[in-house]
Amino acid sequence: MQNLIFIAKSPNGHSHLESILMDLSKGLKYNPTVASLDDDLHTIESSGIPSQLKTLFYRRLWADQLLGPAPVPGVRDCLARHCPWDTLLMTDMETPESGRWVKIPVLVARNRSARVVWFIAGLVPSESSDLLIPPWARKLMDTRFKDSICCAEQCARHACPAVSNRRYVVFPLAVDSGMMQFSDGSAALALGLGMKSLMTGQAVSPDVIATGGLDGHGGITSVGYLDQKINGACEHHFKCVLHPVQSAPAQALDEQHIRQMTSYAVSRFDMAWTLALLYSDQDARRLHDFTMALADAELFIDKMARFPGQWLGYQKSVVQALLADIFADMALFNRFARTFAGMVRDYSRHNTTLVLSQLAPDAVPGKWPMAGLIWCTANLALFNHRGETIRAKIWEQQGKAMAEHAMTLDADLAVEFFNTLLVNAHNRFEFTTDLPGSLTRLLALLETRHRVMAASGCVIDQPLGRLYGTLVQNSAFCGPRYIDATEAWSRKALQALGENSSPELEPEWMRQYSYLGIARLCASDMDGARSCLFKYLGVEDAGQIASNIPHLDPFQINMLARFLAAESIPLPDTVYTGLVAHVKKATRHGHPWQLIGFNLGRAALLRHDKENARTLFEQSLEICRDYTLGPTIGIMMLKPLAFLKDLVSTSDVNAETDHWEAQAKADARQLNPSRFAFLFDRPFFSALEHVRRHHDEIFPFSYQ
Repeated sequence: MQNLIFIAKSPNGHSHLESILMDLSKGLKYNPTVASLDDDLHTIESSGIPSQLKTLFYRRLWADQLLGPAPVPGVRDCLARHCPWDTLLMTDMETPESGRWVKIPVLVARNRSARVVWFIAGLVPSESSDLLIPPWARKLMDTRFKDSICCAEQCARHACPAVSNRRYVVFPLAVDSGMMQFSDGSAALALGLGMKSLMTGQAVSPDVIATGGLDGHGGITSVGYLDQKINGACEHHFKCVLHPVQSAPAQALDEQHIRQMTSYAVSRFDMAWTLALLYSDQDARRLHDFTMALADAELFIDKMARFPGQWLGYQKSVVQALLADIFADMALFNRFARTFAGMVRDYSRHNTTLVLSQLAPDAVPGKWPMAGLIWCTANLALFNHRGETIRAKIWEQQGKAMAEHAMTLDADLAVEFFNTLLVNAHNRFEFTTDLPGSLTRLLALLETRHRVMAASGCVIDQPLGRLYGTLVQNSAFCGPRYIDATEAWSRKALQALGENSSPELEPEWMRQYSYLGIARLCASDMDGARSCLFKYLGVEDAGQIASNIPHLDPFQINMLARFLAAESIPLPDTVYTGLVAHVKKATRHGHPWQLIGFNLGRAALLRHDKENARTLFEQSLEICRDYTLGPTIGIMMLKPLAFLKDLVSTSDVNAETDHWEAQAKADARQLNPSRFAFLFDRPFFSALEHVRRHHDEIFPFSYQ
């Protein structure tokens, strides 16, 4: 403020003062007390500046008051004493602070140059919803400019048509010269973006400035002097300009400013809104690809894995139309389905795949059964991972309808579907040895193919081996009485996957020893289980395990923890102590760490190590309570809780009981209410005691 006083008193400082007051990109520094501010205002008033500049000064102070995140106490009353709000704007609005306010940069061209003028827009409570442009501001605008503000308001209100009892107030931070300053409709896009941000509560990027007209139907119309406007935006340190598709900057200008300025050509208001919300330095290139991809189906398929689901949601109608075109073209749909399936396998892309699934046409193109089955399989895997059992069931049924035909065209695609189907059933805690008829027919087809291949010297069939591996798990989940079937499926899996044939195939066949070892442990075949453990860990005897712990992957650690929790398989104490120390440092959120913590906790109890038991059970519980991991892991919170309740104080248990019970019941309802009926027919602590007594029946095989 002292700097403003100095400039105001300077003989030639009025133009400089005007430019400072009109530049909302730079904040003013106020005196810390209302009394000192009052003195400063008196000093400015008596400095001899013209009345129009004095009025601009107070508009700027009011603008700062309205735009500030937390108005300084007493400042409003101080301003009101010097220049009341209603006198300043020539309106009868008494409480402008009750509304929301935003500053909007507008590019104004004149005399072959362009400058940035800041407009103030507010959305305030009012019985009338009519747009309010103060009378003094209307005098500065021609008819087209005023009409453009009306178009901007229509676009903004279209976002939230149900909002009523609010009116927009719009005025420029400009000198009230009484002369025409604002002409044509090129400010409509910028004003519409700012006004929509008020309506939605979403902030436009401060690095973005826009120029363009609006046609009243969401289309963006051309503007003049685009090169000058881009220059002006660059001079005011904006990093991104949104402009109409019809108005292209000169090539020379592009080269000159390419390192300083990003420009996007837009044809629709909703696309401009998306870019204005999302723009950042790091996403500038990706947003460019996004705008291009929305106009080209092939490019969209190539690039879609790079786009967050939120971006697709902002352009919902455009993406829906694009996907409809893709689903109507065999080649495009085939590419899309295969790309989508790859994205589903990458859990970090699930935000995007979820939105794509929601926006895609409901009907799967049955005339293309191979691509259709890929699409169904990927969606089944997606919603299985998310724990959305109802939607997963829908995709399961659609996939079954296609699998019969698809397996006659490409049996391996059907293998992927049935693998996913069985895993989905396991995750819902639905276990049966009865296989669907179509799966039985597929197995017969694959085994015939394998015999023919083996007779020609190719003994390995990875798709068949993977299916056998899933059937190993399916049989083992049904309980120890099916151990003979489990052993038989395991032998077939190892043969089809080429045990010991090549280091490249080792991860595939070695995984079978994890399944078989746990199945044998559940069936009390201790010698067989121990041999599987040694094989899976890559050791010859128990004495080599401890030194190998730092090199084990999470699933090897999981199997070792499960064996440590078994009383009947003794392992050296160094294995227990080494694994506990390693897990405490290495634990991550996600499967199988919830099982590792639980089983090591049980191992600690066997060794009367209650301190570590509590710590490990609590680690397991924390992972299970992460709702992003889905209900299959969530319901496993019952496991550590059943043991923790005896290790912690009653007050600690009671403080969280309601939350635990609510989450466990919610997960049970999603998965399999009949299997977890004990949660609903007795008190929660009695249910936990039931879990402790019947743990192995409730959580069979690899869920132990």
